[in-house]
Amino acid sequence: MDTLKEYETLVKELKSAESDLIEAGRSNKERSAEETKRIITNAEKELQVLGINALGPIHQNIEKTSKIFANDGVVTYFTLDPFKSMFAEREKFEKTPYGRLHTEWYPTITGLEDAYIRADRKGELTVNLHNLWPLLSLVSSDTGTNNGNMQLNIYPDIEGERGLTGKTFQLSATGDVNGEQNVYGACVDFLGALVDYSNKITPDMFGKILTNAHKLWLNKYGEE
Repeated sequence: MDTLKEYETLVKELKSAESDLIEAGRSNKERSAEETKRIITNAEKELQVLGINALGPIHQNIEKTSKIFANDGVVTYFTLDPFKSMFAEREKFEKTPYGRLHTEWYPTITGLEDAYIRADRKGELTVNLHNLWPLLSLVSSDTGTNNGNMQLNIYPDIEGERGLTGKTFQLSATGDVNGEQNVYGACVDFLGALVDYSNKITPDMFGKILTNAHKLWLNKYGEE
């Protein structure tokens, strides 16, 4: 699948359904940590998270994520690749000091490892690193089932603004708001396309990846 084409479809479907989702009370002015918590808490077999460094969902929900692993569930994270150009470009765009977005990526990886270890390494954990300009974040559970839920956060196109300050939508696999199912399906297709565009890393690679990421930070910001 073409990742950019799937994203364009997602944006088109969202624009079409946006006013109805807002009228139905399915939108917030910015991302809700409580909604993220609700989705992760209710997840049974699958959790997918997309973000620049995707720190919030794991930092605030290690134990709840561990329960998904313990249930032989599959947890897949999508983040910007800290070794690629787009990560540095996003840091410039958000005007973050001392590579904040980069250093926040570390506890995403260690938090996921923590959750995985707490479940005795049951289930499956994958982190997909991509190099696309970040336009949205997404938390999704149990896609392909009637229990599926999503939180879709559209990043503001304003320099210096953090992504989480953008408009957010709550979607359900069984939602009946006009156009909701089209947006939900477009989100599923977008994540599916992003898998093919990403560099996949697994827990056995985390130690080396973290070491190299920190060396990269030290080369840019470290002092003698």
